[in-house]
Amino acid sequence: VEQEWIVEAHYPDVAALTRAASHFEHLIVDRKRQVVRVLTDANGTAQLREAGLDDIRVDQAGSARLHAFEQARVQARSNGISPNSIPGFACYRTVEETYSTMETLKSAHADIVDIHNLGPTWKKTQNAAQGYDMRALRITNFDTIGSDPHRPKMVVFGSIHAREYAPAEVATRFGEWLVNNYGTDPEATWLVDHNDFHLVLEANPDGRKIAEGGVYQRKNMDTIYGSCSSSPGVDLNR
Repeated sequence: VEQEWIVEAHYPDVAALTRAASHFEHLIVDRKRQVVRVLTDANGTAQLREAGLDDIRVDQAGSARLHAFEQARVQARSNGISPNSIPGFACYRTVEETYSTMETLKSAHADIVDIHNLGPTWKKTQNAAQGYDMRALRITNFDTIGSDPHRPKMVVFGSIHAREYAPAEVATRFGEWLVNNYGTDPEATWLVDHNDFHLVLEANPDGRKIAEGGVYQRKNMDTIYGSCSSSPGVDLNR
């Protein structure tokens, strides 16, 4: 991420804005100032200039915060701890905090909770020290599933779009509600006893981690199959 910066540029007219927008997945547009804001690299900056935008400048402070956040994330993961909550959105768990919640639920309720490893994210396939393991939180009554192997299954994907914080949190809280109320709440108990839930709480952890640094990231971070614009990645919901 340190090869990318938060860039601002002035567009002289709507035609120039339209030309610039064709190169990027998303632009933040300030129409009063006629300024666009985007996370991009040197190639994207050149495309802004070719589209007719001027007064192109790097937001040094914003870029520094993004780079510092990414460095803190890498350091936190290497130390086995969670970084601070998402700046400005402390009520939503980070990827690391979500995964920690999954481990806590499994540790306390192994009879109804398991965690399935679905394989590495794209970034981890490129560098084992980066990216994540994709995980699914499985919730069902394992003591009775042998006699009821065909119980209905429900699969949920949370926050496929990286910048949409709420779906991952809602899915996580749903899983917590099922597990923490099992045996005391009749509805939660019935749902766990008679259904097989597979909750992929963080469906786009690579992109989500970029978004947690304050960047308007939507897609994953695949720069090979998702390199057709200056905003890297594949839109996993398309």
